[in-house]
Amino acid sequence: TATATPIIVICNPEIESQYFKQQAPLFDKWVDDFNLASKANRSRLPSVISSIETDREDFKNLVASPCAKSYQRTVLLAMDASIKGFTALLTNQQSEYDASMDIVKATLIIASFTYKFRLPTILPYTTPVP
Repeated sequence: TATATPIIVICNPEIESQYFKQQAPLFDKWVDDFNLASKANRSRLPSVISSIETDREDFKNLVASPCAKSYQRTVLLAMDASIKGFTALLTNQQSEYDASMDIVKATLIIASFTYKFRLPTILPYTTPVP
């Protein structure tokens, strides 16, 4: 049987730093729009969802360095979950509970990356940075 050879990706801190600087304003905009959607009434929700969809496309189109690809994929999953959850609330496609779970999933991903990468947070408190 053949043995799989692990692929080793060597990260260049300068390139990684450039990527995270470029993505930060896009991530911030999405977090702002996520917060707006969380507080929006149903009549305002379609325009905020549209803005979140634009945020997702902008984030997706940013060229991620090899070491940042996993981060980018995970943030895109959170963006997808937020779009799915807010759309489901608006259109009654799912129960409120199921739609809320998609939104919670996005919130947890945001919170974990906020702490790990020291990005802005949607949480109402400040997490201490070690």
